[in-house]
Amino acid sequence: MDKNDIEIVDHTNQKFNEGINLDILAVEKSSDILESIIKETKEPTILHKNQVVHKGKVIILEKNSRDLIHE
Repeated sequence: MDKNDIEIVDHTNQKFNEGINLDILAVEKSSDILESIIKETKEPTILHKNQVVHKGKVIILEKNSRDLIHE
């Protein structure tokens, strides 16, 4: 596929940020992580000559920001 300038990107376990060009299928919350990550790639992003021709579809694991209050 390299000779045709096609790249397939699996986003699983990458850091998630709001500006990334992906379709978010679901968001799960966890207090066990330090930052939000892409938990699973359902469909990879497909690039042709560095242009997105198919936007990836992912499930996000988001840091649960609720602080625990100890009394």
